[in-house]
Amino acid sequence: MDRTYDALLDENNELRKALATTREILERKNSDYEGLRRVHEEFKLHYERVKRDAQEANLKCVDAVKARKETENYYETYVQKLKSSLEQGKREFEEIQSKMIPPIDTELLRLRLVNEIEGPMKIALDNKEDEISRLQSQIYDLTRKLDLSQLQYNSYKAETEKEIRDIKERYSKETTHLFGEIQHLQEKIEDSTDKETIRALKRDREEHKIKNEKLYGELEDVKKRLESQKNEKNEMKIRLGREAEEERNKVRLSNIEKDRLELQNKDLIDQVHKLKLSLEVKQQEIITLKKDLESYISNLESAETQITHNKEEMAELQRKTFEKEVQSENKLRETLKTEKEKYNKDKDEKEKLQRQSEAYEQKIREIASNTQNQEREFKHEIERKKQEICNLKEDLRLQESKNTAMIKEIDLYKENFSSKNEEIERYQNDLKVLSLRYNDAMKNNENFVSKIQQMEMRVEKDNNLRGFNEDIRGLEEKLKNSESQASFFKAKAREYKLKVKQGNEKIQELGLKLAKSEIERQKMLGARPVAFEKDPRLELKGNF
Repeated sequence: MDRTYDALLDENNELRKALATTREILERKNSDYEGLRRVHEEFKLHYERVKRDAQEANLKCVDAVKARKETENYYETYVQKLKSSLEQGKREFEEIQSKMIPPIDTELLRLRLVNEIEGPMKIALDNKEDEISRLQSQIYDLTRKLDLSQLQYNSYKAETEKEIRDIKERYSKETTHLFGEIQHLQEKIEDSTDKETIRALKRDREEHKIKNEKLYGELEDVKKRLESQKNEKNEMKIRLGREAEEERNKVRLSNIEKDRLELQNKDLIDQVHKLKLSLEVKQQEIITLKKDLESYISNLESAETQITHNKEEMAELQRKTFEKEVQSENKLRETLKTEKEKYNKDKDEKEKLQRQSEAYEQKIREIASNTQNQEREFKHEIERKKQEICNLKEDLRLQESKNTAMIKEIDLYKENFSSKNEEIERYQNDLKVLSLRYNDAMKNNENFVSKIQQMEMRVEKDNNLRGFNEDIRGLEEKLKNSESQASFFKAKAREYKLKVKQGNEKIQELGLKLAKSEIERQKMLGARPVAFEKDPRLELKGNF
């Protein structure tokens, strides 16, 4: 009885394992089939896109050929016009030649004209022929590269198709083998005679199933807690990473702002330097004006020295009017009064001197009026220069105030930058603390996992669940194997997709280069445009 029970239990476990494995294999194969179908659809879309690009390129080529024809027609008409003008000039030249008395060597003139006209055309034709030969060599190289890439693509396509066929054959063999095992096990179940034992085994199986479901529920709870801890840990990492990135962005922006302010400060310093230079220039102009004023004064003094000894005091008073206006005017009045008194005293005796003194007085008045006018002009000029100097000083003061404000702002930005650095350091310290906490949490998690493993070991000690746990381990191992196989097939499909994409891109580039070279060759040779036909070698067949 025990032997039959153990045998039936083993058969039941084997059947369950076989069913689970077949289900997993079928799911894996279905997923692989779906992945290959998606790859096939992507290849079809890529083919349609390449086809549209080829049609667009063909239309562009047709437009280019039309433009070339238009240019050829334009140049033909232009050449006809030149020929007609040349013929007309030739006729005019012949008429002039017939009218001229001395004979002219027409053959020499014709050869000269031919050399002048055909020489540049021959040079251009030789250059075009050289370019045509160079383009032909490039076309030959490109065709060779295209053939090589086509051969590589065909070989790779054959390899991938062979791999897909092998996968399909292996899949069909595995499915047939598993279906045969399932059928064999079902026949064994139908051939069993001891129905009571089967019922008892079914009851035991149900009880074990309930117990296993409870254990699975506990394991799911533990897994959920672990997943929640992992999610919290990942969220914490993401949040801290975002905060650190935000702080880095803030520091970067503050550095950019600091550089901008430094540049503004440099510009302001340059402006202040320019204003200082302009102020120095204005000061030099004021000094030159003063020198001109002194030169005018010296000229005036030299003019006054030409007056007689009797008018030297008036000349001295007149020179002093430039230094002190009121004193000079008073002194001038006094000197005039004294001179008038002297003139009245010597009126009868010195009429000649009177005329001379009147003439001298007239000259002095003219000189005084001129000096006053010049003095007023110089005063106005000096006032204007003083106003300009005041304006420059005011601008300089404003620039200095702006500089102080900018320096204060830079200091504030430096303080903000230092505070941001402190905040970053604080965040780094917090990050270290959080990493320590994370390590502690990982240690607690490891302890929790070890406790779970201990619980599983305790569960494994139960004799009634020993076989079931072995089944679970076997299923988990098969699940891992199936996942590894699925990842392997997915990686193969991705590699195949990437290689096909690279091959298509290379083919497309070579096709475009070939089309461009063909257009250039047709332009050089002046041949008729040839419509680009679709090359069947460039088509990607995605039938799997």
